[in-house]
Amino acid sequence: MRMFERNNLCVRRRTSVCQKLPPAYEDKVIQFQRYIIGMWHQNNYLMSQIGNADQTHVYFEMPYDMTVHKKGEKQVTLRTGGNEKQQCTVMLCITEDGTTLPSYIVFKRKNLPPKIPSNGTHGVIVQVQEIGWMNTTLIEDWIKHVWMRRSGALLKKKSLLVLDSFRGHTTEEVKKMLKKGNTDLKIILGGLTFILQLLDVCINRSFKAALKEMYTKWMAEDN
Repeated sequence: MRMFERNNLCVRRRTSVCQKLPPAYEDKVIQFQRYIIGMWHQNNYLMSQIGNADQTHVYFEMPYDMTVHKKGEKQVTLRTGGNEKQQCTVMLCITEDGTTLPSYIVFKRKNLPPKIPSNGTHGVIVQVQEIGWMNTTLIEDWIKHVWMRRSGALLKKKSLLVLDSFRGHTTEEVKKMLKKGNTDLKIILGGLTFILQLLDVCINRSFKAALKEMYTKWMAEDN
């Protein structure tokens, strides 16, 4: 304990997991930013036509780690519905002017139940996949039903889409679909998404915090 005091250390709960930064990452960040700014000036993109999309895991149940409990008790339990380890994938997309495109949700199933709408009802699009994760086919489906239906897409306004280096984003078919829709594609280098990806830096955490708050209110209801 004295060593901790001397070095201003303490035991803390982890807040995030840091990715290993690539060599000379600062130069790569600057090069990326200069490229985006250069493309912006060259093509005169509208703010509404610059988008960033990303996938994130969402658990079915998201109980808080902390709760109010009696002092001295050795076991502290949280009430859940028993599905806290099950998860789905949500692909979010936001444009530079702050517009949020419909969320694309992928559940771990072979077939979509007939009563579940998949066409954007309530601002979401629902799909299924055997492992519950995005693949090349679903990326193409997302481009067709989300990105190509944004405001300005039918007019084929010049646009820019920024994605991470997930291999499903870089296939020739994906590139062809985006090019056909007059969209330039820029891939963020691996290891730099937590610095350069808007959704990683600003949106995903707030999105999950809002979901957790809704979940907590739902659990507190009589039903």
